[in-house]
Amino acid sequence: MSKRKRQENPPPKIWDLPLDLRRRLSQHGGRQRALFSDNHLIIVLHHVPESRATRSQTAYFWRTPNGEWHFSDRGNGLAALEKLVQLYDDAMLGLEDAALSADTSEQRFSVLNRVAPILRSVRNMNDALHKALELTGDEEQQQELQIICDLASEVVRSAALLQVDVQNSIQFNMVQQQEMQARYTQSQSNAAHRLNVLAAIFLPVATISSVFGMNLPSGLESSQFMFWITFVLSMFLGGVIGFFVMNVRQVNPQDW
Repeated sequence: MSKRKRQENPPPKIWDLPLDLRRRLSQHGGRQRALFSDNHLIIVLHHVPESRATRSQTAYFWRTPNGEWHFSDRGNGLAALEKLVQLYDDAMLGLEDAALSADTSEQRFSVLNRVAPILRSVRNMNDALHKALELTGDEEQQQELQIICDLASEVVRSAALLQVDVQNSIQFNMVQQQEMQARYTQSQSNAAHRLNVLAAIFLPVATISSVFGMNLPSGLESSQFMFWITFVLSMFLGGVIGFFVMNVRQVNPQDW
């Protein structure tokens, strides 16, 4: 298994951040969180993860003491924050469509493996955004952040529901396959049982026929009456054996 390589992804050096915040920020980004110091607010978030094996890129959002928002990449800070949450929502919509069109277990597992890292990431993002909402003192900015927080909460809910739905679909498919296998096994058992009954019925007939087919002179080969007696006796013995075979209790998979 290849190890995931850590890449340095510090906040922009041109940002005039307090020394306390600089020390608390990791060179590799670290977990998603909200940091506050000297009326400076930093929100550390992750971009939408591509898979379990890849590390998410870190996105920094900085609100200055005068209320201006900045983004570590290009674009307006607050608008970029909303767009980042929207990208998570778009990813979930794509996975919901993939889950609806999944026909095989492999496809369902693929969706499940994709949902897991996104759900984990968006949950941490939601916690960080709500923490930032608590740290924001400006009422107008709180209203703007509240809209973004509500969207993030909705994405968390959608991701959690999708994960449960896909898991239930996989489990239902497994149970359905087990039931089909049990019915097939039962049908094979019934077929073998019928063959045993046929063998039990014809065993006396075949045995007696073999004895009388040895062409040993006994005086019975010229008597039609003895032929019918032998025939009836053979069928009677076959019926008795078949009766006992039919009344032997079969193994029922439901009793296992």
